[in-house]
Amino acid sequence: MTLNALQKLFSSTVYIQIWTDRIKAVDIDSGLTFDEPALVALKGENESKQLCEAIGYAAQAHEQSDTLSLLSPFNHPRILCADFHQAETLVKAVIRKISGNKLLPPAPAVIVQPMERLEGGLTTVETRLFHEMMLGAGARDAVVYTGQELLPAEIDFARIKASQND
Repeated sequence: MTLNALQKLFSSTVYIQIWTDRIKAVDIDSGLTFDEPALVALKGENESKQLCEAIGYAAQAHEQSDTLSLLSPFNHPRILCADFHQAETLVKAVIRKISGNKLLPPAPAVIVQPMERLEGGLTTVETRLFHEMMLGAGARDAVVYTGQELLPAEIDFARIKASQND
């Protein structure tokens, strides 16, 4: 059995929906869900050394200070990503949270669906932005989906990926 086949055997599929002010993620296999504000609280004085202190409602509860920054990485007037690095940090924390905070969580296959700022469709730059963001957040594979909202029972990663590549 190849390493890829083994990875797929122990990995899950995660469906992530992103709005400017909200992020919802569902682990399709376990049913665990994260549906909270798209906020990340970062601790540290400079951007290169910031650590994720909290996400979602927990981040919202933190006070902003000299060493703690509260950011909404998907809130930008033109596109659905204001800060790639912080958005990737948020997605990574969300995936870890719904994976059960395991020491070595398996890399999931991720379907990401931008829910806003879709007028005229996504550009190839935006599609690549979301694809790279998911891979950077720990996904073993990712697909950017822009169709109707999916129900957990409808989610088949291979089928959705094949339909997006047509």
